[in-house]
Amino acid sequence: MSFTYKMTAVSDLLEQIGELPKVEDRVAALRANGNPTLKSILGHMFDPRIKFALPEGTPPYRPSKFDEPAALVQQVSKFYLFVEGVGPRDMKPLRREHLFIQLLESVSPNDALLLIAMKEKRSPFPNITYDLVKQAFPELFA
Repeated sequence: MSFTYKMTAVSDLLEQIGELPKVEDRVAALRANGNPTLKSILGHMFDPRIKFALPEGTPPYRPSKFDEPAALVQQVSKFYLFVEGVGPRDMKPLRREHLFIQLLESVSPNDALLLIAMKEKRSPFPNITYDLVKQAFPELFA
């Protein structure tokens, strides 16, 4: 099966993969599209060792009016700022929250929702699960 990433929002890609009928097709599609951005999001979403230093729930942000699929690729390097024990220790919680809101406002609206779900450690797509991601990318949990 050939299912490759065509410059679309990561959330749209995951939605399409989640709609594939067979588990093995979803695994193959994840592997075929296993770029660093996708792996980072899935790792942060499902790795139980990663905990976010952000409050629960949806922060007050304004969804972007732009739908630039590449915007999230440029923002992945900032994820460390929001992870407990990894980001700057002297960063004030309010500053960290403000940076996360800026991140949400800089990506496509669907990708912002994906990032909020990632922070909450849940998948917004019923068929994109921990077990599926572990099968596709076991190295993320090693």
